[in-house]
Amino acid sequence: MKKVLLLGISFISFLSSYAQDTTSCNMSVADTVGYTVSKTSTYQAISMNEVNDGGAYGYAGYGQRFGAPDSVLISGFCFRGFVYSGATNAITCALHKADGAGMPGVQVASSVITMPQQLGYSGPMSSNTLEVCVDFGTPFYVEGDYILTVQNLTNSDMYMVRNIDGNGAGEDLGYLYYKGVSDPQYDGWYKTFPFGAGWNFDMIIEPIIHYDFGTQVIANDTLLCVGDTLDLQLSLTPGDSALFSKYYNPNYATYTGLFSSNIMNYGDGTSNTVSTSHVYNTGGTFAVSRDFNIVTPLWSQNSMIISCDGSVRVVDASVDLGADTSVCAGTLVSFDASLGMDSYLWQDMSTLSSFMVDTDTMNNGVYNYYVDVTKEFCASSDTVILTVGDLVISIGADTTLCLNQDLTISAGTYDSYMWNTGQTTQSIMVGPFTNPSVESYILSVTDGNCQGSDTLVLTVDNCLGVEENLLEVTLFPNPSNGNFTIDFSNISSPEGNLNIIDNTGRVVFNKKITNFKENINIENLTSGSYFVRISVNGSQILKKIQIIN
Repeated sequence: MKKVLLLGISFISFLSSYAQDTTSCNMSVADTVGYTVSKTSTYQAISMNEVNDGGAYGYAGYGQRFGAPDSVLISGFCFRGFVYSGATNAITCALHKADGAGMPGVQVASSVITMPQQLGYSGPMSSNTLEVCVDFGTPFYVEGDYILTVQNLTNSDMYMVRNIDGNGAGEDLGYLYYKGVSDPQYDGWYKTFPFGAGWNFDMIIEPIIHYDFGTQVIANDTLLCVGDTLDLQLSLTPGDSALFSKYYNPNYATYTGLFSSNIMNYGDGTSNTVSTSHVYNTGGTFAVSRDFNIVTPLWSQNSMIISCDGSVRVVDASVDLGADTSVCAGTLVSFDASLGMDSYLWQDMSTLSSFMVDTDTMNNGVYNYYVDVTKEFCASSDTVILTVGDLVISIGADTTLCLNQDLTISAGTYDSYMWNTGQTTQSIMVGPFTNPSVESYILSVTDGNCQGSDTLVLTVDNCLGVEENLLEVTLFPNPSNGNFTIDFSNISSPEGNLNIIDNTGRVVFNKKITNFKENINIENLTSGSYFVRISVNGSQILKKIQIIN
């Protein structure tokens, strides 16, 4: 396409209502179309001046006829021509209506230009370096046949390009301006074909024609909430009957439309896309670019992009109360639904933008808090989970230590520490030991209003391999409701003592072991973790039991 001019765009503005919106755009595109080029296999130059045929007369001008199905808006034309030698001169380029005999009639527009020099030119006649374009200044509507002409009424060495395989006999579209001084009857325009067999050609003249296109964009809505989907329907229609004429469209017989594809930019920072659906995840007013990519079935066979833009407003009513959280009893917790909403409604029917929770009198447990908000015509909600409970700390997994080894037991950073050994430091060192045993170390901590504890069971071994599997006992079920059984079947004569210790180190139950299976009942104790210390035949083992009642 040699020229593309967007002459005008008119919009139907978006309505600020929660309903379907339609945007229409009307465009005019100027394009050079080459009907004669389509029939050309070989280009050739032909002289154009007053003396090229015999001294006092010559072929001083050429023209080419085109048809308009209804009316055509024409603003100029392009052709190939040059001055081969000598000085250049002005030429007259004109638009004529065809008379009743199909000859150049009333002159509608004209422009005087200077033919460019290409001195001694020997290149191809099809080269674009020879192209000359004429602009009439104001486009003209022409209905019916019209003729575009070029005249050189001087004797300068000037040439114009034609084809050698036109169809003068069949279409009779080429014209010659014969200038004869000695014989005035030859002054004027003549059809080329009657001049003989060598005149069966067309001039390479390409009119610049304006085509009208209409676009329409239908949006399901242009007033949305965050998270809503904008859906678009796009259509393009040609508004010019010239697109259905052989002079301007090679596919005129089967022509159905121009629309090839579209490119969308939804204005919120996302990439260009061909999709006509888009979800907005942020609020604001966004400029939406809707570009129609048109592949023109004109002789130039190029494409163009026509924009029909609009806007969309997205209301952000989203609310976020933050991440789920855990606190200790006595902590004051605030949930904020942010300012800027039209209304707030919490689970207790309060209507402020924030909600305060005092956990001082709350039992350990899980609590849900939620809020519904509105902003203009949009609404949303959010729920946050608050867990109230003691600190969960860890001083490490139960482990085994040899007699000659020591171990450092440490906790995280808290306000205060109390070990069952009486120490109050963040970490303690235990060992080395003089005899095999089973030891338990219990740490209680406080941090603000929160408390927590953990126990580590340490088995001290002489590491000589002589006491391995000395005590093989089974405790079941675990966890239990406080009623469980200890199985000593793998011990030859189970005689000894059994103590149950709480997580503070206090003995809360004891019993002599005399049977291979001992049934234990501590249903009276509160739920929690306890240690079962078993001493049999001079050896000792410590097991953990979980009581749930």
